[in-house]
Amino acid sequence: MTSPTPRDWEKEKRIAEENLKRFSPYDVEHEHAETVLELIAEVERLRASCEAMEEGNRLAVAIAADADRDLDALNEQLSQLKAERDTTKRDSFAHGYLIAVANLMNLHGSEVEAEDVLGELGETEGVIKRLDLTDYDAQPLRKLFREISRKRRSALNTGES
Repeated sequence: MTSPTPRDWEKEKRIAEENLKRFSPYDVEHEHAETVLELIAEVERLRASCEAMEEGNRLAVAIAADADRDLDALNEQLSQLKAERDTTKRDSFAHGYLIAVANLMNLHGSEVEAEDVLGELGETEGVIKRLDLTDYDAQPLRKLFREISRKRRSALNTGES
């Protein structure tokens, strides 16, 4: 069963008023006329109550729509924060990794091992600038990145012939 709408209440009110008009005071006892008027008044109260409920429903729908928009915005912020966190983690790892490789070169001159280890990181020379490494650490890394790049180009050229 569906809830009555204001249109339903208007219809009921009109019917009640038309029925009341059809009766003359001579046709209806005074007691019945008063009952009809009370019923009309009750219909009016119910109609007003229905309108108030509809207004409440409209307000609830508006609040729910606002909440959905707010939730979407918060989910977008959360996605951005997760992406930033992942980038920060990746950069932190790469920073420590690069410092370790630079130390291999600076402290032990282990170019072959350092080159192999650096090649496994999967980064390019641009990471040095992105992570703002000191010159002490950046110099040997640039040399290694260039050597890795030269070897890869050479391997590609050899593979093409």
